[in-house]
Amino acid sequence: MPFLITEVLRLPEVGSPFYASIFDWVFAPLPIYCMSRSFRDMTVSSFSLLACDSLCGQYVNMDNCTRDTLCHKLNISVCCIDDDPFLSWSEPGIGRYLFMMTLVGAVAFAVLLIKEYEIINKV
Repeated sequence: MPFLITEVLRLPEVGSPFYASIFDWVFAPLPIYCMSRSFRDMTVSSFSLLACDSLCGQYVNMDNCTRDTLCHKLNISVCCIDDDPFLSWSEPGIGRYLFMMTLVGAVAFAVLLIKEYEIINKV
């Protein structure tokens, strides 16, 4: 459900991308949200890379066709993407979602150990 809320808010016609970014950080401690966003962002990045590479294959008369050429000379904004965008912190990378899932896992494991060893009762 949080994933759908942020996706709808990201659409400029329906919601506000500003509120979507706020809710993105609010829902970030939820592992299911991080997994959903990670899969979505990796899929979008992968399809963008494949689409731009196949678009380069269609321009046979263009010398040295790369994603950078498509981005700057033809002004195709979808192709303005890094060669390996998957682990970057900003969108479309999933670095911050991996960090949040690791942080939540470490905190949950620490709470579990504190409870199992009864550290609070010993103090």
